[in-house]
Amino acid sequence: MVYCRRGVTVLDQSIQYIKGIGPKRASILKQELGIETVEDLLYFLPRKYIDRSNTKLIKDCFVNDFVTVTGIVKQVKISGHRRKFLEVVIDDGSDTLSGVFFGGIQYFLKLFEVGDMVLFSGKVDYYSTKQIVHPEYDFIGDSSDTLHTGRIVPIYPSTETLKSHGFNSRVFRKIIHSALELAREHIQEPFDNEMVSRLKLMPLPQAIQHIHFPATMHEVHQARLRLAFNELFFLQYYLHLSRQYIRETHKHAKPTINDSLYNNFMQTLPFTLTDDQIKAVQEIINDLQADFPMNRLLQGDVG
Repeated sequence: MVYCRRGVTVLDQSIQYIKGIGPKRASILKQELGIETVEDLLYFLPRKYIDRSNTKLIKDCFVNDFVTVTGIVKQVKISGHRRKFLEVVIDDGSDTLSGVFFGGIQYFLKLFEVGDMVLFSGKVDYYSTKQIVHPEYDFIGDSSDTLHTGRIVPIYPSTETLKSHGFNSRVFRKIIHSALELAREHIQEPFDNEMVSRLKLMPLPQAIQHIHFPATMHEVHQARLRLAFNELFFLQYYLHLSRQYIRETHKHAKPTINDSLYNNFMQTLPFTLTDDQIKAVQEIINDLQADFPMNRLLQGDVG
C-alpha cells in the first residue's frame, strides 16, 4: 500500500512504494530516466507495441514477413567464423526459428536459457534456417498472466544499466500496471467535459490507461493524440504566462517616432512596399511604442 503525506496525492508519491520497486530500484529509475513520482512513471510511454493476440506458427512464416512468434528455447550458441553472432533457436512445435544477435553477445548469452518460453518479433529472413536478426523479444511466463500475452502489449525504452538491474518491458508493464491500480482515481481531467467533447478528445484518465494497456491500435492512436494535445496546449499556456509576466514586469522607455524622418525615409525607397510590408512596419512601430519589450520575428523572402 502507498501511504501519502498530508496534502500529497498518490501521483506525487515516490515510486519506491510501488510493488516491485523499492528504494534501490527507485534510485536507478531516477538516475537513468528521471522518474521519481508515480505520475512520472505513468508518463513513461511505450516506444512501440507488439500484437500478441495474433501470433503466427513458425511453419506459416515466410521470408520478408513481419511476424510475432512464440516458442521454447532449444539451443543458445555462438556461431560464425569471421564475424561471431549469437543464435537463439526456438521451437513452437510446428518448426524452428533462430533469433540472431550480432551485438551484445555476452549479454544475450546470459539472458537466454534453454527451456525459456520467449517471444520474437521482426522480419523473417532465411540463412540455412528461418531467422529474425535482432528481434524484439520478451519472456513469457504463465499464459494466464494477461499483462504479457494474448493482447497488444507495450514495449518500453531501456538502457544497458536498466537491463542489468532487471528492468525489461515485462517488469515495466508490471510496475506501471500497479501504479495505474493505485493512481487511476487520482488522474484528473484538466478540461471541462464540453471542451473534451467538442474537440473529440479521449478523456485523460482513459488516455493514460490505453497508452499503456490498449485493446486496439485505434485506442493507442487516440491516446497519443490526447497526450500530444495536452503537451502542446500547456506549452502554449506557459508561453502566454511568460509573455504576460514580461509585459507586467519589464517596463522600458518608449522611443519617440519622428514622423517627418519616417516619411522621408519611406519616400527614398526605390520600390513600393506591399500591403504585407506596410502592415509589418506598422506593427513594429506599435511594438516600439508599447510599455513592454518587443518580441517579434520578422520573416520574408530575399531577392
